Amino acid sequence: MNPNQYLLIFTIGPVQSFIAQARKTRDLYAGSSLLSKLCQKAAKLACSQYEASMIFPTREQIDDESVSVSLPNRFVALVNSAEVGKKLEDCVKNEFRTSVLSSISKHGAPFAGVAPQVEDFLRVYWASLPLSGYDYNTAYNRVSGWLDAAKNTRVFKQVPSSDRKCSLCGEYAAMFLYSSEPDVEKLRQFMKRFHGEAINLKQKVSPIAMTEREGLCAICFYKRFDQTPYNEGFDSTAKIALLYSLSKLKDQKILEIYQNSLRAQNSSDKRFDEQLYFEENLTQHYLDKNGVTLQKSLHELRVDRSKIEEKIKTEGGGFCRYYALVMLDGDDMGKWVAGEWLQDKSESKNFHQHISQQLCDYAKRVRAIFDKETIGKLVYAGGDDVLAFINLACLFDTLAALFHTFPSFGEGLRKATPSCGVVVAHYKTPLSEVMKWAKRMEELAKSLTGKHAIGIALMTHSGAITQTVFRHRHLQTLQDLIAKLHTHFNDSFLFNFRQEFFKAFDNQKLNATYDNEMYVAMMLAELKRLMLRSRIDHSEQAEKSITDFVATKVQPLLIEQIQEDDSEYSLAIDNFASFFEVARFFAQNVWHPNKKA
Repeated sequence: MNPNQYLLIFTIGPVQSFIAQARKTRDLYAGSSLLSKLCQKAAKLACSQYEASMIFPTREQIDDESVSVSLPNRFVALVNSAEVGKKLEDCVKNEFRTSVLSSISKHGAPFAGVAPQVEDFLRVYWASLPLSGYDYNTAYNRVSGWLDAAKNTRVFKQVPSSDRKCSLCGEYAAMFLYSSEPDVEKLRQFMKRFHGEAINLKQKVSPIAMTEREGLCAICFYKRFDQTPYNEGFDSTAKIALLYSLSKLKDQKILEIYQNSLRAQNSSDKRFDEQLYFEENLTQHYLDKNGVTLQKSLHELRVDRSKIEEKIKTEGGGFCRYYALVMLDGDDMGKWVAGEWLQDKSESKNFHQHISQQLCDYAKRVRAIFDKETIGKLVYAGGDDVLAFINLACLFDTLAALFHTFPSFGEGLRKATPSCGVVVAHYKTPLSEVMKWAKRMEELAKSLTGKHAIGIALMTHSGAITQTVFRHRHLQTLQDLIAKLHTHFNDSFLFNFRQEFFKAFDNQKLNATYDNEMYVAMMLAELKRLMLRSRIDHSEQAEKSITDFVATKVQPLLIEQIQEDDSEYSLAIDNFASFFEVARFFAQNVWHPNKKA
């Protein structure tokens, strides 16, 4: 290495407030994409003007102009000057300022009100160290520590304001609002709550894009309405829930006719609202609220909608109101990058570049998985992180592919693994809540010893939340259980199982006088008995299949529910039962080849 070079780590934020507070899928996608594009611009500038040698991510990713390409919000590089970090920071902030102000100026917003929000928002952190006197591994660990310390010290400006805050972030004053209030005096009183320069976008945007009485700050407005290629037409949660079902419809013409009868008439935004495929939204109140002028009578539209649903069901698809949000992350990536499992530390730089290339190739494979439109929508795939909306009919196959294609970082080293959080939610569940639970389930999956795990939270429309965490190897067990709920037995066994074993293991502590193997054998025997009692297939072959399933698939899952703490053993009976509850939900609500009409 050149001792005159500097090791630079550069990162852009805030990630959480820019992504996690999203109310619509397009907010989430635009926020993620914008940070990625800003980081790409900084990395390109570092390479072209400051002779940077890129370590992470790869130069290939940085030079790729494809819309679908995502970059991490940080990069690691060797540069020729200590001043590079500051110059890149200025470049990124100027690019962000120019992009936001240029976009919102199209809507007549005054710069005086929005400029302070734009100037205050972006957080750019960087740290560098001359390589003279340091090996790469020592330099990287030191610079990484400095950067973490800087990020933990949040510098902020306190801006007193009594104006109404943004509906999304709640941090800045709302400068853009949507109100269709016809009474001039009531509208005037409503507008008085906002900043004096706030503007009403009723005549400029669709009610699909902004809900009634919603207010957005400059930053959140930019995320919602920036019309760059990566923010055009990102699917809604309702559409993602129906992707597979709509694709099964042979006569696509009836969809086009139905959509043309229900498009908002008072806006340039003519996208169809997929929520209108569901009968609960086909009401006069909903249509008026979203600015839809009917081309047919409401009764005729309801008949048309029912015909679409019936055709889909008869042609092999379901009509599901739920979708999945998947948040996947590599296990112990900080330790991998720091070279903790590398015997020859002098190879740290080369190893870091090797990891970068492997993760670059993984991102390509992930994008290829989502090339099939019926699967869902990929929000982000850069480095070891993946964030995606997935149709439930494709969820398990997609999860299997994401885990199977995760890279190995070298022979002779421990296996690199990912873990993920999955939230199954109703299309009307607030997206911010879904994001919060996805992060929580990912953290729970990563809390398992050895990781390589999956955490699933099922959020029903009634508000009930069921959660279970299990090793990745049990994903096939879950799929097999769902299949057997269609072909071998019904779900009545689960109610009886809960009644019996929740009483027996109410405090979850196991009696130390009995062997753990005895508890496992007892529970398996009773579970098998209950499954056989609830059989829908009474053949000998079905009985043998159930017996084998309990012995080979359920037993390993049950054994992993026994945990030791200070020589005491406990049984995670709720986690075990919730695994079966998730299977029951999928059997009842999601299309399956063996599902009876």
